[in-house]
Amino acid sequence: MGGTLLKEDLIDGGNIPVYSATESDILFGYVNKANTILKSGDLVIPARGNSIGHVKMVTEISTCTQTTIYSKRDLQEF
Repeated sequence: MGGTLLKEDLIDGGNIPVYSATESDILFGYVNKANTILKSGDLVIPARGNSIGHVKMVTEISTCTQTTIYSKRDLQEF
């Protein structure tokens, strides 16, 4: 599960894109720091409402919210 990130935690011009539970590939927003860091090839799986199952593949360093489940491509990172 991703970290707890609320709309008010997002900032304009942040360095880290944030994925949330959506049915599209639109980002939730941006932050400058995050506890969970995803890399290219990792998966973000929405886990709320109609968005369940709309899997996204990460293409750059990013993070995700508490409404998602993530899967790391490289298990050596743990």
